[in-house]
Amino acid sequence: MYKDVRNYGWIAGDECADFCRTVYSRPQQNLSGYPLGIITPPTWFPQMPGNVGNPWTYDFPVRYLRSEVEIQQLFDNDPGAVHALLEEARELEREGCRAITGNCGYYAHFQRELAEAVDVPVAMSSLLQVNWIRPTLKEGEKIGVICAAASSFTPELLLHAGVEDPEIVVVAGLEDTEQFGPLARQQMDVNYYNPRKLGEEIAAIACGMMQENNLGAILLECSDLPPFAHMVQAATNLPVFDFTTLHNWLYGAVCRRPFTGFL
Repeated sequence: MYKDVRNYGWIAGDECADFCRTVYSRPQQNLSGYPLGIITPPTWFPQMPGNVGNPWTYDFPVRYLRSEVEIQQLFDNDPGAVHALLEEARELEREGCRAITGNCGYYAHFQRELAEAVDVPVAMSSLLQVNWIRPTLKEGEKIGVICAAASSFTPELLLHAGVEDPEIVVVAGLEDTEQFGPLARQQMDVNYYNPRKLGEEIAAIACGMMQENNLGAILLECSDLPPFAHMVQAATNLPVFDFTTLHNWLYGAVCRRPFTGFL
């Protein structure tokens, strides 16, 4: 039952009290207890609770690793980013993270390479959820994707996320909005925004997409958008998926616990 303890340094349930057991760490592992390792590109603006970059978002520990790869390289699918990302994923694995994920939906470009490079589950992009959402929809319904930069949102990006039919999604970007636009355009002198106004901008875009399309769900691509998911849902009354739904799913799979309760 606990054959994998040598690989994962993990003892579950009542076995935690059994100090007679021998536990192991990975080679070069100097930390323990991190379910998720998150590769995060350099950013400079406030990251509210709900944002992937704020650990208060999670009910479990997360381990961050600031990437050498800039956001624009992710938007551009820069092949020069691969080497650094592979080393960063391996570093998180060495530190004992049980799964590895990302902090930008455009990491989907490198999903396959990273999944092949390590021996723990990898889910780099919120866009991986498109294929999970689709079977929940009615015939003809689509998924409205709100992203940071629509100009960089390509069928190739979806294909790298495992989505072979780009027609299933309708995309709207935030690069022209008042609050998020400067951040999406990476204006380095802008390190602030108004959360209420930003939430209203995102909700308005979602409503516009809903009026023009037959939507069955909303997916927020960008890791900065989960703090406003509740506002989008209140405005559209649709299921809303984002990085936090991806991360909670991933955590639930790699950190199973015994059930307790009464019969």
